[in-house]
Amino acid sequence: MQQELLKEWLNNEEINVLVDVEDLGSNLASHFIASYMSTVKDTIDFDDFRALIKLSVAFHNDEKYAWIKSKGATDIDLLMLKQRIDAYQKKIERLNLGEHLAWRLNFTSSVSNRALLALNMNKNSIIHDESLPSFLTSVDHIVRTLLNQSLSKIQARQLVLDANLQFPPYINSNTLANILFVLHPQAFPLTNNYIRSQFKNILGLKVTNTPAGYIELAESLDALAQQSELPKDYSMAVFDRFLADYERQAREDSENSQAEAAEETIDEEAIAQVSTIGSLNTILFGAPGTGKTYRTRRLAVKLADPVWYGNHEDDEQAIKAYYAALTQSEQARIQFTTFHQSFAYEDFIEGFKAQTTEDGSIHYAVEDGVFKNMALSAIENPELNYVLIIDEINRGNISRIFGELITLLEDDKRLGRDNELSTTLPYSKKIFTVPQNLYIIGTMNTADKSLAQLDLALRRRFDFVEMMPDTELLGDIKIFGESVAHLLDTINKRIQALLDREHVIGHAYFMSLLGKTDADERNALAQQIFKNKIIPLLQEYFFDDWESIMRVLGKHSPMLIRKKESFEDLGVKPLYQLNIDALGEQAFYEGIKSRYEGN
Repeated sequence: MQQELLKEWLNNEEINVLVDVEDLGSNLASHFIASYMSTVKDTIDFDDFRALIKLSVAFHNDEKYAWIKSKGATDIDLLMLKQRIDAYQKKIERLNLGEHLAWRLNFTSSVSNRALLALNMNKNSIIHDESLPSFLTSVDHIVRTLLNQSLSKIQARQLVLDANLQFPPYINSNTLANILFVLHPQAFPLTNNYIRSQFKNILGLKVTNTPAGYIELAESLDALAQQSELPKDYSMAVFDRFLADYERQAREDSENSQAEAAEETIDEEAIAQVSTIGSLNTILFGAPGTGKTYRTRRLAVKLADPVWYGNHEDDEQAIKAYYAALTQSEQARIQFTTFHQSFAYEDFIEGFKAQTTEDGSIHYAVEDGVFKNMALSAIENPELNYVLIIDEINRGNISRIFGELITLLEDDKRLGRDNELSTTLPYSKKIFTVPQNLYIIGTMNTADKSLAQLDLALRRRFDFVEMMPDTELLGDIKIFGESVAHLLDTINKRIQALLDREHVIGHAYFMSLLGKTDADERNALAQQIFKNKIIPLLQEYFFDDWESIMRVLGKHSPMLIRKKESFEDLGVKPLYQLNIDALGEQAFYEGIKSRYEGN
């Protein structure tokens, strides 16, 4: 499958041109690094390491040249560097690069910004780490060797392995890859957390956060390149381009699919693929208890700090703690709000609010709403990501709340994008635009309000990820001798048949059973879940239509829902009463699997 995907892509791409672009860019970048290293008297320090990353990617050449000059580079070094810049520019102009060059600049800038962000955010913790000096000494040796010697692909990779690098906290293979890639693009693939996940999801390859794991990935890509009949002189960046094109096509296909049928289910793995270069606007939708809150917390942390998340994605307690920290700080990077019928533009964007002065008089002043406040923070700190969570997004009047800003939410309309738009706000009369580093996550309970009723403008501007019950999370736990997963699947199939998929019951209602090892204790808790949650929820779903509820609960539901008294002669619906004691009987749970036999 991997080979077929690559071969299909290669047939439609000008690989030689792409390789030329990568070679030109990496060669010039390596010259920048060489010029800078000539100014370093001893081993590189932390700030030098940050500078190396900056110099290894597509920042404007004039900026890099001026910075190297300020560091004390010799006139000869500067003259040679200037000549190389001019030669590079002339060759670029001769090549018909088109979108290739634009992709190169955008992509590498995105990767480098994430690496720099990680280092900037954690400088204080890194700088005092005991492992940092030896790490930087090893990096210094690797960089100088790659600059001064013509090493083969195998030799270059062995050099990294022999260095026995020990990554300090918050420095990983992604950060190192930014430098290694430009020094030897044939030997070292360019990676970030997004690319790592795509290597795994699309190509079936996984890179661990170790030098050995990184080199193993490079060797796996070599093997794949040989099998896919790539040119011998291909750049590792060919794979980066392939993954970027694959992801872009997947997004376009997803958007087209949503336009045709918004109700169509999106694979849950789509959540894992939402990244820093993925959708800026996402809505998680589904029935009650399907894990929307849990997924929202993880997704918010992932978007706010992808580097940290990549190092802690398997530690649920750490994610909870970090989420709390990001929401409670003075400059909170994750904020939470809930839409409701009375929530308005003035609460979300800006509006006049009454204020009382010291002398007791009242005047009105423009106050910023939650969205505007967060957008302004994101604009002031472009190196950081911000996330706004909107709970119950379908409960508000979307057109009223967003107003004219609904258009500015689109990816290509944001600050710094090709089709950037701005607007003059009605109250403050100030120019306003939405930054690229502000992500929006909405949640909606489809049982509360159907997706079909959602504002079309919102549907077009958000990626929708459906959350369905996942009974696999319940494992093999049993109540009264019956599999909970099997019982829930059966109940939900009947609900879908009688109502729709938007009113199924989520697995979260039963997750508390996982912590109970004693069977009697687990059975007692199951009774409470059915009594206090499942039965009332079914009553709400079916508007107290007990005949339908009994069809959902199966053969022995009359044990639980008994006809109290009939007044059919008066044209009144039969009255029913609950026999709660039936929830303690094994027969009731056995009967859920069997078809209801009522009239």
